Amino acid sequence: MKSQKMNLKLTITNKDAAEAMAELQEDSVDLIVTSPPYDELRNYSGHRLNFPETAKQISRVLKPGGVCCWNVADAIVGNSETLTSFRQAIYFKDVCLLNVSDTLIWKKLHVAAPNSRQSHQMHEFIFILSKGVPKTFNPIKDRKNKWFGKSPFGQNSKRGVDGKMTLLNSRKPISEFGKRSNVWEGKSRAQENPCAKLRHPAMMPRWLARDLILTWSNPGDLVADPIAGSGTTGIEAYKLGRNVWLNEINPEDVEAMQKDFSQINGGFL
Repeated sequence: MKSQKMNLKLTITNKDAAEAMAELQEDSVDLIVTSPPYDELRNYSGHRLNFPETAKQISRVLKPGGVCCWNVADAIVGNSETLTSFRQAIYFKDVCLLNVSDTLIWKKLHVAAPNSRQSHQMHEFIFILSKGVPKTFNPIKDRKNKWFGKSPFGQNSKRGVDGKMTLLNSRKPISEFGKRSNVWEGKSRAQENPCAKLRHPAMMPRWLARDLILTWSNPGDLVADPIAGSGTTGIEAYKLGRNVWLNEINPEDVEAMQKDFSQINGGFL
C-alpha cells in the first residue's frame, strides 16, 4: 500500500514476528518502536512471542546507528518480580550485541492495585537499544528550567585598567525549556480515550509512540513494529511522515489496522 499524497511506503504483514523480520533486508530499519507481550499479563489469543529469535532479528535488521524502543514491565510471581524486562535487556546487550543506550521510565498517571506487601505500581520500562551509537537523537525539550533567563555562570563582569566593564561570561542565557529527563509522565491509552472501548488488551498511548518516534527518527526514515498489536506505532509514524513496516500475528488485529489506515486522509486520522 502506498500513500499518493504523502508518497510514503506502508507495509503490513501477518506472521510470527521473527519470521516476518527474516524477510527484511539486513541493516534496513531506522527505528523499531514496540511493546511486546510480557509475562502473560494479557491474553493475546493464545499467541506467544519467540523472544530470542525476535531479538536476533531486531539486531539484524537495524541499520548501524538504528534504535529499538522496547517497552516492557514485569509481573509478580511467587511474591517476586520476574525481572523479565531486565533479562531481555541483558540478552539484547550480551547476545545480540546492541547497546542499552538509555533506559526510560514511563510514569503513568494511575496506579495498579498491588498485593499487601508491594508498593503501588505506576511505571513501565522503555529500553533504548541501539546498533552502535544512535544516529538520530532529537530530544524533546519540555522540561521547565528553574533558572530560565539567567546566565549559566551568572552575569560576572570585571573593570579593566581603562575603566571599562568587561562581561566575563558571554554565553547565552538559559532557555525556558530544557531536554526531557528519562522519566516520561503521561496517560495510558484508556485515559487518552476515556469514552472509547479499546479493541486491544494493551494499546500503547499515542503520545508515547509519537514522542519516541520524534526523538529517535527523522521524516522519511523507516519505522517498524514487528509486534504491532493495534498499530499505534505505525499510525503515529505515518502521520509524522515516516515510512512504515508493521507485522502482527493476529489476523483480526491486522484487519483492524488496515481499516484504520484506509481512513487516513492527508496523513491524519
